[in-house]
Amino acid sequence: LMDKFIQDKAISNNIYRASMHHLCHIPHIIEQCSSLRNISARSLEREIGNYKKKMRARVNVDANAINVFERITRYKFLETTGMIDFSTLYNRNPEYKRRGFVEHPAATNDFLGSQYPQLWEPFSSPVFLASSSSSTSPSPMIEGLIPAAKFVKALSAYKKRFLGVSRNAEIDLDLRKPMMPVAKLWSNGHILTSSIFKEKSKAATRGGEFVMFESNVKKRLNQRIQSVAHWFIGKVLFYFEYDLQLALNEGETSCGSLYAVVEVMKNHRTSPYSNNIPLVQPFRDSEVKKFAVVNVADIVSTVGLLQKTDLLNRRIQTSNWFYVISPSTAFDENMASYCGHLGDLL
Repeated sequence: LMDKFIQDKAISNNIYRASMHHLCHIPHIIEQCSSLRNISARSLEREIGNYKKKMRARVNVDANAINVFERITRYKFLETTGMIDFSTLYNRNPEYKRRGFVEHPAATNDFLGSQYPQLWEPFSSPVFLASSSSSTSPSPMIEGLIPAAKFVKALSAYKKRFLGVSRNAEIDLDLRKPMMPVAKLWSNGHILTSSIFKEKSKAATRGGEFVMFESNVKKRLNQRIQSVAHWFIGKVLFYFEYDLQLALNEGETSCGSLYAVVEVMKNHRTSPYSNNIPLVQPFRDSEVKKFAVVNVADIVSTVGLLQKTDLLNRRIQTSNWFYVISPSTAFDENMASYCGHLGDLL
């Protein structure tokens, strides 16, 4: 079949090259080994050029083709046998391949498990929510970002939204299982970071922890109450895996899912110049912040915040409002009709 496509000139015969074949394995390599060390192709070109020069060298005896590959083979043999520990050279844990990520709970029962999102290290210490919520002392902080009591409240609010019950309804929440905060999420070929990743990684100086996510809100449409997706902006504190027992029908088993705890913006609206430019207002440091738990499947994309300026008395002054920009997602033309309200998440 491939030869027929080549004869019809539908594809090039370059498909048989080794480099094209290796590209097919890149998604599986990323799934097992995290993000690749060489991100830029230009760095690979430099390395290939260096080996090319060494292979063609005739003056330096130690740099010709035979000695170069022989030396590489020796080092690989020593690394494979474990006679010498090379992990310090790679700056990577030897057990990183299988212990550096957490699979989605639903991926174990699906042969297309690679399509599900994953949680990537660094991992934090597990937190026991049952002891934190039952204690009469002040609620302990999780990673110094959110009180445990507010985290449990956000978990309960998410389960109520998922089940479609009122906010005053009583629900069962199993808190016996420990919760482990995770710094990064891999979803749809993109890596999403969080606040604890920026704190633990000295190289993370830019943003990346702000996301746009959706949540269903009940509205009256055509004389009926319907659930309509509304957009929200928030800062991801961390990701985690948990089983909230969300089986809707009797006899069904719940396998759990991956979630994110988000510090939600105070107000959401659109720019006065265009309805497809979101505009948000975060809480000030002196105000009490609000938190929400969302499923990672509800995250639309990573976003950035651009501070809004106003012209007052012929002077430019900064405001507490921020324009929302996205590096990969085009916003709808009418974002004003689906602005989220903070009360819909609590």
